[in-house]
Amino acid sequence: MPTIIDGNTGIQTSKVLGSDTPPTAANELTRKDYVDSKTPVRTWKTPVRAVNTTYTNNTGYEIFVAIIPNSTGTTTNFNIDGVERGYGLGVIYLPVPAGSTYIAPLVSGGIYRWSEFSAGA
Repeated sequence: MPTIIDGNTGIQTSKVLGSDTPPTAANELTRKDYVDSKTPVRTWKTPVRAVNTTYTNNTGYEIFVAIIPNSTGTTTNFNIDGVERGYGLGVIYLPVPAGSTYIAPLVSGGIYRWSEFSAGA
């Protein structure tokens, strides 16, 4: 929203973009309201996921995936859009962009918990 300094009083005011009318409660959101309206509520979810199965992030937002293997010292790897992005012993925690595919082709010993931090209830 453009900022205007009133030439007579020096008071900073705002105008509704594309309008010559001053802001009112009916036509202007506060910055917090605007940000809140564009930011989804994010929560941890524990969907049922399987090793070596491809999933797609169709939330419209980046998500974070955490894979906890059944035992310590377990080899885990994780691919995003066909490229290996995570490999190691133990927990894997990675962001997955909106629209990307993701897969855990190897979790030796199996998955204890697969969690996703994503938008929605």
